[in-house]
Amino acid sequence: MYDAIVIGARCAGSPTAMLLARKGYQVLLLEKATLPSDVPRGHVIMSPGSALLKRWGLLDRVIASNCPPLLTLSMDLGPFALSAQPTLAEEDALLYGPRHGILDRILADAAVEAGAELRESFLVREILMEGDRVTGIRGSGPDGKTVTEQARIVIGADGLYSLVAQTVQAPQYNVKPALTCAYLAYFSNLPAEGATGYIRGNRFVVIFPTNDDQTCVGMQLPREELHTFRSDVAGNFMKMVDLVPDLAARVRAGKQESRILGAGDIPNFFRKPYGPGWALVGDAGYHKDPFTAQGISDAFFGAQLLSTQPQK
Repeated sequence: MYDAIVIGARCAGSPTAMLLARKGYQVLLLEKATLPSDVPRGHVIMSPGSALLKRWGLLDRVIASNCPPLLTLSMDLGPFALSAQPTLAEEDALLYGPRHGILDRILADAAVEAGAELRESFLVREILMEGDRVTGIRGSGPDGKTVTEQARIVIGADGLYSLVAQTVQAPQYNVKPALTCAYLAYFSNLPAEGATGYIRGNRFVVIFPTNDDQTCVGMQLPREELHTFRSDVAGNFMKMVDLVPDLAARVRAGKQESRILGAGDIPNFFRKPYGPGWALVGDAGYHKDPFTAQGISDAFFGAQLLSTQPQK
């Protein structure tokens, strides 16, 4: 019997497991992937998120991962551009854009150091219930053997399609339709100072530096154009970049270091985040368009909030 089982060991689940373990709770942290692994999501940590990393003693690890700070934010609207230094939540809480695989590994390692038990390549197949109360999980690891684990609370940090949320039928509210789809890739030999976004009509392209002297090139376009974009992802990716000729020349002078990652389903909603024996954190409870660049910081805040709630 664990005090808590956390499903998902990325930027919502690992901090939740770490903070609970630091309080002395016995925590099982489950992740279906093998870390580190990239995912098709934005990965800018805004200043409030960096402030939490600093409070947790993890910001130095992000900096040590060879991830430069984003000292300026610029928005190029075509006829003119706006640029400013971001307002900081607290001193030294700068903005960073670490790749998900690297950030998730840092966070998962911190959870293990705090005392959480981590199982990677573990697929949760069923959420167990007694009446209306969640009591545990059933799933399998790399060996394929089915195992059952019990806990006082099961926390779904398992993203948009959360099995916990589906099982308990967590109601959604403030639902807004998906407006965009998003793609990103990583390039070397493409210098970037801070984060720069380019708005051209109803399309958005952004670049920012990330780990190991690479630069993330991301983009969003109307969701109704998703099918057309998918017909030639590589070609349409560069057509988007070509909307900004100066940027296109720089991108072509660089070297693509990754495959193009994409997300076609980006709904906007809140879910009721708690109930008997269960809770939701991160995208499982609050999913939003990546244009806001608030997802990681909100996941950190959710982990902090959940871990400080009084026990009942």
